[in-house]
Amino acid sequence: MKNIAVTIFTLLLSIGLQAQEKEWQDTLQAAVKTESHRVEVALGKLQTGLEGIRVMISPLGEGDAIRWAQSLPGVTTGADGTTSMYVRGGGSGNNLFSLDGVPIYGYSHILGLTSIIPTEVTEGASLAKGGFDGGDNNFTAAHLRMTSRTPSDHRKTSVSLNTFLVSAGTEGPIGKKLSYVLSLRYSPLTLEYRAVRKFLPDLISGLNNFSTNVGDAYGKLRWQIGSRSFLDASFLGSIDSYGFDAPGQYQAAHEEMSWNNIVGMLRFRHYWENSRLELTASANRYGSSQQQDKVYRDVRNCLSLHSQLSEYTIAGQLQHTLPKGFALSEGVNLRYAQFAPGQVAEANNVTGTLLSTLWAQGEYSIEDRLKIKAVARGHYYRNLLRDTQGRLDIDGSLLVKINFTDWLSLELTETG
Repeated sequence: MKNIAVTIFTLLLSIGLQAQEKEWQDTLQAAVKTESHRVEVALGKLQTGLEGIRVMISPLGEGDAIRWAQSLPGVTTGADGTTSMYVRGGGSGNNLFSLDGVPIYGYSHILGLTSIIPTEVTEGASLAKGGFDGGDNNFTAAHLRMTSRTPSDHRKTSVSLNTFLVSAGTEGPIGKKLSYVLSLRYSPLTLEYRAVRKFLPDLISGLNNFSTNVGDAYGKLRWQIGSRSFLDASFLGSIDSYGFDAPGQYQAAHEEMSWNNIVGMLRFRHYWENSRLELTASANRYGSSQQQDKVYRDVRNCLSLHSQLSEYTIAGQLQHTLPKGFALSEGVNLRYAQFAPGQVAEANNVTGTLLSTLWAQGEYSIEDRLKIKAVARGHYYRNLLRDTQGRLDIDGSLLVKINFTDWLSLELTETG
């Protein structure tokens, strides 16, 4: 796996012709005119809008929400140029990445050079490093929550080109009550490899039959049902696949690796004067694989390893804004997950789990001075392969934040 990563990354650097998209300079200049690191300190989290994301440019020349999170206090990065991040001692696997609340597991493109969420469809991002909201089922080191944009009332179309991803996007209204956002990106790396192989063969003489299949697609359709209610239907799909004949001492060696996401979501929201109702149904599938076919010392060695995770979630929550700085929220989450870890050839080890959560959250705040959040949760968990009755757990958390000045604050979190 390490040899694959090093070889592909070396190839990407060698064919990086620096033909960056036309919007790069315009985007950077627009971001500089705003506050470069405009970070709003909310209750237990750091959050920013699209301007703060755009200024954190990735190696592909576009803004990236994960790059923004990597710049925050308490966060360190992994290998240079990748999307790995470590929060206050937690491993990279302890972080939860989500789009509109739906977990995204294979969140990187091209070995971590950029995320699979295009900037054009992003509205903002927030990073919580403790005191998680009641609706967050995954208790992790950190939760990077990305939110998608509301479709524009005016029709827009954009196209951008660089050596790693070619992208096109459009948005606008459909009649009076419907609007949409659509984004497509695909990588021309295979064509670039063939061109370099033909005209500059010595540059990559040790790498044969290199091929990629890298891209993503995002779509969102909004129906404005009434003045205070709307329905969103969204889809996200991504794929990263790499294959090549490895150089070295092997008589024959072909290696492949890939990961992919398919996410669909349906969300209804209704607003009252001091309350909000949100109902969400989502389906999420993540898959990964690694294959090797080698002849070493006249012995053929074949490896084929596949993993897959499928999640289906139904969630609902009510939020209320009360007088004198109080707020209340309550909700329920129902999640079914099926996991097939490390499937080899025909061997299959599929397990299914059911997790139901009932939660309540209370908040109190004094503007610019004090914020308090308390959460109580009850969980019912069952492994459908082994458990006959399941398990009931109760937990809670408390967050207290005191602002002494505009530049000094104290934050305390406790989970039990």
